Amino acid sequence: MAENPLTKLPLAGQAGVGVVLAIVIGGAFYQLYWTEAEAERARKAKELEDLRAEIKQLEVAAARQEELKKELAALEARLQVMSKYLPAQKETPQIIRAVQLLAYSSTLSVTRFTPSTPVQREFYLEAPIQIGLTGTYHNLARFFDSVSRLPRLVNVGKVSLRNLGKQTDMATVSAAIVANTYVYQEAPAKAAKGKGKR
Repeated sequence: MAENPLTKLPLAGQAGVGVVLAIVIGGAFYQLYWTEAEAERARKAKELEDLRAEIKQLEVAAARQEELKKELAALEARLQVMSKYLPAQKETPQIIRAVQLLAYSSTLSVTRFTPSTPVQREFYLEAPIQIGLTGTYHNLARFFDSVSRLPRLVNVGKVSLRNLGKQTDMATVSAAIVANTYVYQEAPAKAAKGKGKR
């Protein structure tokens, strides 16, 4: 039977060999297992941190969801109210009849009533109507007040007044005005680039 050479070494030598073996085994363990396990732990810690950040963002979004639902409901209600003043479809015939009726009910004579070409704005169509009226100052003021009470948005502008040369109890002034009516309408889409290219 072969003798173990370590047993021939003094006790200090045996301890030194044991320390060297422990260092070699520890180094191998560190190189082969510990560094890989530490890298995996760091990767998992980063994933956990990212997941926690994402959860926080989702919690914030969930908290805002109720607020956004309320905001959307308020905007929809506002749109309903605004659609009475700024309808989505052109209603010029009804507006013409309403304004004419207001002029007649204010005891004014309509001398001119000419719808002009509508003008496209960013989100609405502006449809001006040239109106000529004769009557009294009082009746003209009553007409303007009645127009301001219409459920539709009608803006009376460019008012030009002049005294009539031959006045009567029912006609002392002549007025030329522009009544602008408005219709909600998105701006037409711009022509696609390259349209017409072959």
